[in-house]
Amino acid sequence: MEYSLRQLSFFVAVADERSFTQAARKLHVTQPTLSTQVRALEQAMGFDLFIRSTRKVELTSEGRRMLAGARRLVDENEAFRTELKGLRRSRTLTVEMGSAPYTIDIPQRSDLLAQFMGANEHAKLRIDNRWQRELLVDLLDNRLDLLLMIGIRVDSTVLRGILARGEGAETLYPDDLPSIRLKSQPVKLLVPIESDLARLERLDKTALEGRRVAMLAGVHGAPLIAPIRELFSALGADLVVPPEGNAIAVERYGRQFRTPAVSLGWFDEHMPGVVDMVSRPVDGLDLSTDLVLLTRSGGPPAAAEAFWALASTVER
Repeated sequence: MEYSLRQLSFFVAVADERSFTQAARKLHVTQPTLSTQVRALEQAMGFDLFIRSTRKVELTSEGRRMLAGARRLVDENEAFRTELKGLRRSRTLTVEMGSAPYTIDIPQRSDLLAQFMGANEHAKLRIDNRWQRELLVDLLDNRLDLLLMIGIRVDSTVLRGILARGEGAETLYPDDLPSIRLKSQPVKLLVPIESDLARLERLDKTALEGRRVAMLAGVHGAPLIAPIRELFSALGADLVVPPEGNAIAVERYGRQFRTPAVSLGWFDEHMPGVVDMVSRPVDGLDLSTDLVLLTRSGGPPAAAEAFWALASTVER
């Protein structure tokens, strides 16, 4: 008994329409083609499926008993075809991901990208290296699939207000987007190795009062900067924002001028074999920033699902 899914789909269409003419129109085939395929199915089954007359088409008793099973097979085949189409689409579409250039040497970032490309040889991953604030706006507007960034989680309404006013938001991300936190780093103070501060395990008001401390600029976002500024001011530190106030430049300033500098913990790398700055926790400074993967509000699009799934398996 030989039959095909195409023949079963023709049978189901005729049964639903009770008309060969209407079924042929629905299936976008000619009526002779449809009739031939149904006849071939009947021959394969060994019994008639329809009672044909000039006025109407009705199912035989055998046709009625066979309809539920045929419909199930046709529906399952259609679901499989849809799933297969999605898999093919995910292998051919480009994943649009944002990630600022200053994240390039973070091990969790480079390892994740290497694993993904190694496991998905047909994937097309395009990375946009603009500032995080610009990338976040594009993600919110669904012009990006994913965003890998450093920042702190902020109430979405507060953050959208900050963005609307054009205020600093370089290290802020909203709490209403799907996210995977890959790693967190505490905010600390980077101090020269020769400083008396380097000999302390923790830094308090006694240690910091009157000290010159290089501070991050407001471009990072008030929800991150304000608590740091308020704490160091309360500890009596003399805060100075270097000409370049981004996190990397602030650490470089501290290293160049041998002064303590606020550090997010992601960029305080040293020359091989050389340790000239060390990080120290500060009493009352309980802030951390995350390396986080974000996606659109509705979840990752099909093309980005494999990347999202891989990121979710990364050990924290």
